[in-house]
Amino acid sequence: MNKKFELLLDDTIEVFGRKLFRIKAKINFGSVKVGEIGGYIEKEENLSEHGDAWVCGDARVYGNALVYGNARVKSPKITLFSKIRGPASGGLLTQNQTKCGRLAVSMDQAKN
Repeated sequence: MNKKFELLLDDTIEVFGRKLFRIKAKINFGSVKVGEIGGYIEKEENLSEHGDAWVCGDARVYGNALVYGNARVKSPKITLFSKIRGPASGGLLTQNQTKCGRLAVSMDQAKN
């Protein structure tokens, strides 16, 4: 399987002591074109190689957060234990939340 993105080792930022790497598309998938520059992730495990999931612009995904399915994260940050699955446009999520489409669920609350 061809990897759909790579970490740009020379384009990094630091967020709360964590080093995040900008990503770059290596293949065409969904609406993302080869060579397109995306947002920042801490590690490859933050963004699934399957589906059309993508981190856009200056969005930041780190910790144990996972973006997968057809989700597109556009908001400033997705942190710690968030899970984003598509179709969704990322909102601001914090610890232990999951976003599925328009529904956000956390351990102690649920919102539509």
